[in-house]
Formats: sequence, C-alpha cells, structure tokens
Amino acid sequence: MTMSEDSDRPGLDDERMDRLRAARDRLSEQLIGHAGIGLIDIGLARVRDQPAPLVALRVHVSRRWADEHSLEQAGFPKEIDGVPVVIMIGDYRPEEHT
Repeated sequence: MTMSEDSDRPGLDDERMDRLRAARDRLSEQLIGHAGIGLIDIGLARVRDQPAPLVALRVHVSRRWADEHSLEQAGFPKEIDGVPVVIMIGDYRPEEHT
C-alpha cells in the first residue's frame, strides 16, 4: 500500500513523502559527521508554538551531548525546504529481553 492509498494519513501522499525524504537527505548532508547526532528521521513532533504535532525532520542527539552543548549555538537549521527541524534529546538502547 502506498501512502496515497492510506486514508488514515491525509496529506502524506507519495509526492509529499518524496519532498520530506529529499529534505531529510539535504539535512543529513549538512550535518554529516556531527558528533552529537545519532539519527535524523521524519516523524511527528511538537514544533515551537504549534498546538498539535506536525510532520518534521527530527534530529536525535544524546542527553550527554545536549547537556554539554548549547543547542542554539550548535548551528542546527530551524527548517529545510519548509519542513520544520526539531531536536529530540534522548538516549536510545536496545531492549533487554530476560
């Protein structure tokens, strides 16, 4: 099933997804080699003063990196090609199964 066939995801047709992927790829090229980044993805996030989550480019950085650096001075763009960029802070590990 393509995104355009999925009625539960209005506004995320194939053309929109292609634009989001292209913006993500441009952001990845800009930030390649940045020591604090663990992942750049596309997903829902709260964006500045918006009342509801929006589709955004999410830059995931470790808590330790965020504690040691100023996000404002890190040089992350606020948007790429009209797509908001949001910094997500967290430490991710594989689940441990017992």
